[in-house]
Amino acid sequence: MPSQKLQNMHLLIESTSRDSFGVIEVKTILNGKPYTFPITSEFALRKVQSLLRRHKPGKALQLLRLFLVEKESNTYLKES
Repeated sequence: MPSQKLQNMHLLIESTSRDSFGVIEVKTILNGKPYTFPITSEFALRKVQSLLRRHKPGKALQLLRLFLVEKESNTYLKES
C-alpha cells in the first residue's frame, strides 16, 4: 500500500456574535477558508473553544457541524 501524507487541519475561531434571537454566529477559518456556523448553545461554544485549546480541531469541527440547521443542503455552512 502506498503511504499517503496526512494533511494537518487548522481551525481558528475568528469571531463570535450573538443576535437578538440568541443564535451565536461563529466565524471560523478552516485551512485558510472562512466559514460561518450558527450555534444555539453557549455550552457548545465553550466546548468548541476548550477542544481547540487542547489541540483537537477535528472534534471541535464535528461539534460545530452538529448545530447546522439543514445538514443535507449545507446552506448554513457558507464561505464568508
